[in-house]
Amino acid sequence: MNRPIVVYINKAKVIIYPMTNVRSVQIVTNIKCGSWHENEKNRGYFHFLEHMLFHGTKKFPSSEKMMAFAKDNGIYSNASTSGKGINHYLQVPDINFDKGLKAFEETIFYPIFPKNKIKNEISVVTQEIKSKWDRPETRFFNQNDKLIFGENHVFTQDPLGNIKTLEKINVNILKKLHQQYFQPQNMIITIVGNIGNKNILIDKLNKILQKHPNNFLSKFTPPLINPSSTKTLVYHDKPEQETISLIWILRNKRKPTREQKIFQRLFSNIISG
Repeated sequence: MNRPIVVYINKAKVIIYPMTNVRSVQIVTNIKCGSWHENEKNRGYFHFLEHMLFHGTKKFPSSEKMMAFAKDNGIYSNASTSGKGINHYLQVPDINFDKGLKAFEETIFYPIFPKNKIKNEISVVTQEIKSKWDRPETRFFNQNDKLIFGENHVFTQDPLGNIKTLEKINVNILKKLHQQYFQPQNMIITIVGNIGNKNILIDKLNKILQKHPNNFLSKFTPPLINPSSTKTLVYHDKPEQETISLIWILRNKRKPTREQKIFQRLFSNIISG
């Protein structure tokens, strides 16, 4: 069984897992800039930045050219934003691995954020936010989180953002955030699949990552949890639907024994059944 290779290239943590029995490669990039790094004034900016990564780069100056390059080389890519950060996913056939590396480099380091696309993308993200909060379970679990973490705790904030805040976003803000956070030291890059020669890959990654500065380290210190004194949440939304949530709060970093895990699983199955 292969073991992962972990190297640091210009302070970026790179994890390489060779798999010779597959015919594709997946590149996953995590950038430490999510909703936990935001405040009320810029809530949702990182999620919006994630959307704008696909609207053109230095070499592929439009979304159409990006998609054409991806289609010609069998590349699939997508991204998501969480509290921890932006996650970019890319999968490519092993015969086009170099093209996949080029797509990765362009998307992560050289997006152009075209001004004429911002207004339309605000509408897209606004609809995404509205669709999410239109679901009763979203509203219920948000109230549930506030009970556990506290009314205004960062863990209760929606990574998708705030509609009113997004109306203030512009190209300069996006470029500044990208320049500040999209630095190698704020990244974890995982490459899995039929990578070929690992030393050649590391040399290629060196050429990509060594070009970029490291002058801002993204940090997050979670604030103290301030749970509500109320232990029961009675939440009324749509009368035709009910949700019951039972949560056990364990000690910080507590690792249950195998026996305890079995009891927890049995108990959970009995309750849910």
